[in-house]
Amino acid sequence: MVGEDWEQRARQLRCGADFWSLRVVDERSEAHEVRNDIPQPLRTECGRGAMLTAWVCAGAGYAATGNLSMAGVQAALDLATARARANAAVSLIDHRLIARPTKSGSYVSPNAHRALPNRRKLLDRLALECVGMRIDERIVERTASLHLTQVDQLYLSSDGVKIDQHFRFLLPGLAAVAHADGDTQVRTLGRDGTLAQGGI
Repeated sequence: MVGEDWEQRARQLRCGADFWSLRVVDERSEAHEVRNDIPQPLRTECGRGAMLTAWVCAGAGYAATGNLSMAGVQAALDLATARARANAAVSLIDHRLIARPTKSGSYVSPNAHRALPNRRKLLDRLALECVGMRIDERIVERTASLHLTQVDQLYLSSDGVKIDQHFRFLLPGLAAVAHADGDTQVRTLGRDGTLAQGGI
């Protein structure tokens, strides 16, 4: 969202709903990994999009879009408004009774603007962790990883509320696979641990 005046763009949106909001999300992530003492290629992902919400009488409608042009955002708002009108008479929740956000604010993750080690230093540290898992010949695979995600979110409403948030997440991960006598076991710590072991 850097370099874009979303407040000005939001003022250009046209909507006949009683209330509407726009949430723009910009997320970037990169994964650093050392597997069996070999650095793996850097994996990067990025995603940008917007969620539009509209309330019409008792109804609420939602629409998301990856088209962040004015035309794309307006089309999503029109769709959200049409959906809100369509369910206004049958909505289980009367959105006229729901409290709307009333306060603007901002949040930045602690140390979010502090520089991180470069990729070479990150890989050196991960390599040490990977070597440290080499404690038994039955361990056939060792992985040390660091997943970095940065997320910027901007929420704007027709009531004039603005909420600006900037998050940075560092998620370390370790995994070891052991194999002996036809049996294979996986042990993990960190990012993917709840998935690989079936529970926390």
